Amino acid sequence: MQALAIYEGNMSVIRTYETPSDLFMKLIREGRRTWCCTQLEDKADHFFNFCITSLSLRDWCIEELKLTGKDKDDFFKLHSSNEWLNYCGSIANSSKHFALKAGRKSAVSSVNNTVDSLVPIFPDGAWHDEVKIERVSFEITTSDGESKGLMLLLFFTCYEWEKIFDQYSIRRPHDNIKVSMFVEMYYPS
Repeated sequence: MQALAIYEGNMSVIRTYETPSDLFMKLIREGRRTWCCTQLEDKADHFFNFCITSLSLRDWCIEELKLTGKDKDDFFKLHSSNEWLNYCGSIANSSKHFALKAGRKSAVSSVNNTVDSLVPIFPDGAWHDEVKIERVSFEITTSDGESKGLMLLLFFTCYEWEKIFDQYSIRRPHDNIKVSMFVEMYYPS
């Protein structure tokens, strides 16, 4: 059995991922899987992967930009001071390591199971309140006691990454790609 060799010039041994934009697209796919999933365990798996991918994207941007010293520290501060990215970072770190290192404060106190009631919009553009779909979801409680819905966290995490990509002139997919996380086809019976 051969081991994977590190490919010079590529940021990952998984050659599908070469740029921060590739990892951003992975974030979108993880967000879609999280949102669309109907089984609680699978939804938790995908949400964990979404948060890990978001946190990893920070390091990919630092590498892409070749940041060192103060510039690297400034990027870490930008990331940790961003409300939505900090939520994902806190969830990722506390999930990976069971708890944060001493002295570090989590931006999230809990992620609880809930059920979302979704109302579809049909192709005619009209809301159809008579057709409600219930789906397992998560409610994110911040360290300040605020509740954040799953859809908001997925959307705004991607939105904030887009802003950072633009700020640092990192190539990224078009603005509307994040909306694809939530587009579903519903065929009434």
